[in-house]
Amino acid sequence: PSALPNGKVLIVGSGQTGVQLAEELHLSGRNVVLSCGRAPWLPRRLGDKDIVTWLNRTTFFDQPLPAQGARLVANLQTTGARGGHDLHYRVLRDLGVQLVGLATAVYTNSELLRPHRSLSDMIVRVLREPDQHRHRSRPLPAAEYLGDVGQDVEFLRIASERLGLRLHVARRRAATRADVTFLHADAQTRPFAPAAFDVAISRFGTMFFDDPVVAFANIATAMCPGGRLCIATWQPLTANDWLAVPGAALLRFGSLPEMGGNAPGMFAQSAPSVVADVLHAAGWRDVDVTPVATTLLLGADPAEAARYLADSGPGRAVLGTIDEPDRPAAIAAVIDTLAVHHGHHGVALGAAILLIQARVKSGC
Repeated sequence: PSALPNGKVLIVGSGQTGVQLAEELHLSGRNVVLSCGRAPWLPRRLGDKDIVTWLNRTTFFDQPLPAQGARLVANLQTTGARGGHDLHYRVLRDLGVQLVGLATAVYTNSELLRPHRSLSDMIVRVLREPDQHRHRSRPLPAAEYLGDVGQDVEFLRIASERLGLRLHVARRRAATRADVTFLHADAQTRPFAPAAFDVAISRFGTMFFDDPVVAFANIATAMCPGGRLCIATWQPLTANDWLAVPGAALLRFGSLPEMGGNAPGMFAQSAPSVVADVLHAAGWRDVDVTPVATTLLLGADPAEAARYLADSGPGRAVLGTIDEPDRPAAIAAVIDTLAVHHGHHGVALGAAILLIQARVKSGC
């Protein structure tokens, strides 16, 4: 650090070297700004073993590259300094490093380019900038910021085959926060303390309730007076090119199982009128359903995107109807279809969601 000129330091590139430099320079007393990219991260330890030990004990280092472009992916964000510890954007933010780098638009001579914006970013924007004429109240920050302003945050996850690892990682991230709690429970049936929460947020989770009216009514009992709900659900399958386009190629080999109408599933809350009726019946008011069009980045290349789609709910459902010997040809057809949508940043296709807001009818 002493070899650098005096003044603020800008680090461009946020892979393993970038975050390590940012931490070292900040701890030396420098004012550091880190330009962030898409570098991945892993916890330094899982259980009592270092992450490198886990990777060595698996076939991770023996896997062939899915494409030559994979060589350009940044090294995992982590560090071995001072015995090794987690080192990623949240750690650096908490230290005081200034994080920058999210572009909203780039103007060229011929067009306006808009990079992929995450669905989480959209929910954050809705929560931070509500329609003041409708709600007439101050905006609430999103869940990831609530703890920073003195609010308790409770994350509720329903059962899934990967839940154990996800909860382990989440609890490690929040190990130093006494105001964050993770629960493994069903929000439809869990008894909540009354007037316990100011806002309830869900990203593509409420479509799987067995009885959505009962579930949303149960959540309403936990809300403080004026408590808000903000959820995201998918619009119909036909409006989501990220599924419909590769799905058309896959359906040449198999079939799409019955979706079950309003039964629990990915598209159970895809109709605005259905969502509004459910929320009103569950005791919510000021229901607002806003259709949003966005773009999903499915993978760095067609092969990676095909693997991601094959592991999605609809992908697994269709693949389950295809005979095992025919599956490689089916996946190859999907890869060929996705190649048309492969650009500089990877494979991207359109997506359509509903952003839904509401308030409880009365105090808890």
